[in-house]
Amino acid sequence: MPYRQYSGGVAELRATAMPFGMMPGMQYEERAVTLECGDNVLFYSDGLVEAHHTRRERFGFPHPMALLQEHPGDPGLIEHVLNELARLSGSGWEQEDDVTLRRADATQAQQGQESVTVNVERL
Repeated sequence: MPYRQYSGGVAELRATAMPFGMMPGMQYEERAVTLECGDNVLFYSDGLVEAHHTRRERFGFPHPMALLQEHPGDPGLIEHVLNELARLSGSGWEQEDDVTLRRADATQAQQGQESVTVNVERL
């Protein structure tokens, strides 16, 4: 699930459906969220949260959420997430799945608009 960082903290942006692309003709729930100036959204693939670290535990959902809380508005957020993944996974880590990250911010809001609406679909 994508995470939204806003002035009140960090929250999951929830949508329910099968993972995107699994079944032809599948209908997907769409939701819209309005980002205020300074808000950020972190999108990521399951390869991030399912990655195992040296104790065979998963990277999990708390890590990306905590990193958004620690680095609000930081354009280097993706680098922080990848560094944390590398630190926890250790040097012998074998990547099992793709790790895809994307950060979106409310730059349009910063250019004179008060807010911008982002459509969120399940990744």
